[in-house]
Amino acid sequence: MGYTHYWTLTRPIKATEMRSLANDIHSIVTESGLDIAGWDGFGEPEYSPVRIALNGRAPHEACETLLFSVKHNGFTFCKTRRAPYDAVVTASLLALKDRLEDDVALSSDGEPEDWEAGRELARGALRRVMPAPVDVLGPVAWPSIS
Repeated sequence: MGYTHYWTLTRPIKATEMRSLANDIHSIVTESGLDIAGWDGFGEPEYSPVRIALNGRAPHEACETLLFSVKHNGFTFCKTRRAPYDAVVTASLLALKDRLEDDVALSSDGEPEDWEAGRELARGALRRVMPAPVDVLGPVAWPSIS
């Protein structure tokens, strides 16, 4: 399957929250110095009030799209296969957790120490203390199928 990060939103992201999150993630991408692409591994990342979409640069550093949308809530994931953009993904997920707090749950195939590069990236880009991965990561909670 590959190295993957998971999150569950208990409610949709509000447009005002999405604007703030888009600013956060733009800062994270800029601070990273990585060549981050749009959703398909080409073009530029999208930072809008309704959708944030990014990926590593194709063909070698892309995997799955990190996507946040005001239309989505529930369980989702982003497989990175530990590509360089993994630090941007984990930093973005920590920014999401910091903004939405109890309305988002994070989990990962990795251990908390695998998130430290993302935590440091987010802290440097956003100039605020980010939640410690050990405090926010739990076991993968697969959605129930009824």
